[in-house]
Amino acid sequence: MNQIFLLILLLSIQNHQNKMSQSPFTSLSQFSNIEIIGKGTFGIVYKGQYENCLFALKRITTSKALSSNLHEAEILNQLKSPFVLKMYGQFFDQETQTLVIVTEFAEKGDLYDFLKRIQFNRAEKTHLDLILQIFIDIVVGIYYLQKQSIIHRDLKPQNILIFNDKQLGYRAKLSDFNLSKKLNSIIDKTSTQTGTPYFIAPEILRGSLYDYRVDVWSLGIMLYYIFSGKLPYQGNNKDELLACIIKGPPTELPPDVPQLFKSLISKMLKVNPEERIQLIKIIQFLPFQEIVTQRVPLEFGQYLGIW
Repeated sequence: MNQIFLLILLLSIQNHQNKMSQSPFTSLSQFSNIEIIGKGTFGIVYKGQYENCLFALKRITTSKALSSNLHEAEILNQLKSPFVLKMYGQFFDQETQTLVIVTEFAEKGDLYDFLKRIQFNRAEKTHLDLILQIFIDIVVGIYYLQKQSIIHRDLKPQNILIFNDKQLGYRAKLSDFNLSKKLNSIIDKTSTQTGTPYFIAPEILRGSLYDYRVDVWSLGIMLYYIFSGKLPYQGNNKDELLACIIKGPPTELPPDVPQLFKSLISKMLKVNPEERIQLIKIIQFLPFQEIVTQRVPLEFGQYLGIW
């Protein structure tokens, strides 16, 4: 990396650290048993051990990815929720001359790989129960973002992490906030085009103003994909994808998919965002109350106004 970039990086990290709580991490050398668990255009993700605890270490190796990852770090530092990935700090590693972001480590990986690993079968009740629990975690996580005036804008199975939980078995958490948008107020909207094409809401594809309801659409696409193994809308580009969405509802889900899920998906995939189901309606849906009560800590639920 050139000297100018390094100077910008150091100044950026210092600026962000001034806004963040202090963390004990200052170097990759503090971690033991480091191994690579993922690679991307931004750089490399490692698993590392520190004082008998495992952490995920996201090392940013390209200048192009710096801004978005500093943005993600700033967003993550603001979010305090059992349904959102927890960040423990960031630092400039002198040895590798790169930015490193430290977060909790997801033992079960992302939702996409998790479903493949368990060989998800919608005919098995235990798998349906598990999907419902994960779904509730995601809904509550998105609702928390809404309360913080944040749109995720890139919800997909690869950005949902699965953790072991001693009491619940598993816990799903939202991750990857590189494309997230902090709104100035709860009623503000934005028109920036971003996100993963097949999960993007039609109002974004149109270039229209949009708000948190784009995340509800993405969740509907995700749920459809989980149950069918296919994406509901296809297209070689954004124009074709939008045309496919406007044509009408997607192919009907297989008959063995529970009607409860079919109804939810239909309500989330309303082309008109005004008609899309509200997250609080899902959370307060009577058949879900027992699961919500089990999975949402009392004080956190009170903060969200769930009960």
